[in-house]
Amino acid sequence: MQKIKNSLLIVAVLMLASCGNNKPGDNAAVAAKKSELEKLKAQQTKINDEVTKAQADLAKLDTSSAIAEKAKLVTTATIAPSGFTHYIDLQGRVDAVNISNITPRGNAGQVKNLLIKKGDVVRKGQLLLQLDDVIAKQTLNASVQSLAATKA
Repeated sequence: MQKIKNSLLIVAVLMLASCGNNKPGDNAAVAAKKSELEKLKAQQTKINDEVTKAQADLAKLDTSSAIAEKAKLVTTATIAPSGFTHYIDLQGRVDAVNISNITPRGNAGQVKNLLIKKGDVVRKGQLLLQLDDVIAKQTLNASVQSLAATKA
């Protein structure tokens, strides 16, 4: 049992020793990777310059493929509160869909005189027509005579 414990201890020590970062060959590997990175960056810069030059040459030869950016004029203005007055002038026309005869409720009457004609401007309160009031006057006279007879 003791031999197994000793062998496990030796294996653990060897594993820990092999995981260390301080190898003398590591500095050379890091330097090699850094120089390789610098070379790749230089190649990338060179390729980007070649792509830009090829795009410029293509734009000179083929104007339809060129991406032209138009200059945009921008101005500023200060804003201040001000009044806003707006008027609307309208003209209109009213047409009757169905023509109807209008008579006063309870008393029959016909239009005696039409005071406006088609296309006239009409204002509020304006008299539009006169009705035949003969029947209304007869009814009033009959009521006055009935009142007089009742008083007597």
